[in-house]
Amino acid sequence: MKHLPLFLVFSFYMGLSAFDKKVSLTTVAQEKVPQLFLSLEGLSYFGKKPGGSSPGAVFRDLTGTKYIVKYLPEAAALNEFIASQLYRLAGVTVPNTYLIKASTAAINKLPGEEKAKIQKLSPTPNKFIAVEFIEGLQSMVPANLAKDNKFLDGFLIDAWLGNYDVVGLENDNVMMDGKDAVRIDIGAALLYRASGAAKGDTYTDKEYKGVPPIGELNFLIGELSSEQAATLFPTPETADPVKKAAYPQIRQTLAQNSVKVFSGLKKAHVQKGFHTLAKLSDIAINNLVEELQKKHGASLTPAENKELSKLGPLLLSRKHSLLSRKDAILNKFKK
Repeated sequence: MKHLPLFLVFSFYMGLSAFDKKVSLTTVAQEKVPQLFLSLEGLSYFGKKPGGSSPGAVFRDLTGTKYIVKYLPEAAALNEFIASQLYRLAGVTVPNTYLIKASTAAINKLPGEEKAKIQKLSPTPNKFIAVEFIEGLQSMVPANLAKDNKFLDGFLIDAWLGNYDVVGLENDNVMMDGKDAVRIDIGAALLYRASGAAKGDTYTDKEYKGVPPIGELNFLIGELSSEQAATLFPTPETADPVKKAAYPQIRQTLAQNSVKVFSGLKKAHVQKGFHTLAKLSDIAINNLVEELQKKHGASLTPAENKELSKLGPLLLSRKHSLLSRKDAILNKFKK
């Protein structure tokens, strides 16, 4: 996996948390990639996308580096990009992630099956999300991940960002890069589901129809009833009858998979998450969202931009909701 120099990541992170001032928050990783590689024209189709609930494919750039390109509505792609930058800001390991331009000419050069997937999206996106494909990843073993301190330290960040699908339906959203656990698919974080559908009012800082504030935290450790889980993650109205019938089992499996890997949580892991969250400055968080929306939101609909403009304040509200309940949350876990 390609990593930024440690001193650069450290300086970037500490600088954002230490100073409440207007700073440029465009990701360093994005800037180091040649412009050619930030468009579909600079990539060649390589093969089918491995798993996941969103359509897409594997592409390769001129250096041979592969990317999983997801065909999502443009607002969902921007949402996932913002989530990736927030994870990185919090020091949680995720792959390098990019927004890439997708012109009509580039889409028309794709194999027919890929064009058909994209044409199902309306309107056709101008940008896609591209996640760097890390060669040599190994499947994770839930029992081992439950003992992985570095992975468990990121639990509170998962909850803050609303990523209820951390582990995945097939235990494949977290993979091992040597000894490092990598959250390779964070598509369910923030305002959208992994499929690209909007979460609506369920991503909130308040109690929601009987679900506790930041209910994703409770879901990940198995504290929600099936009724509460269905309220927080309702069956999509657009799902076909077969998927609708399967959705209760999908929710149950997601919960069971999450509980297995987070069963090793101790107060020290959650305390570390609180320490990280408290160090992230409100202005830095809000500026990150605002700058990325300003840079990439021009082609979104007015309704999508209106929803996205609420994200910065909502992230701050969720942050402070968690911090205000720190003692009660810590008491859920053993020393």
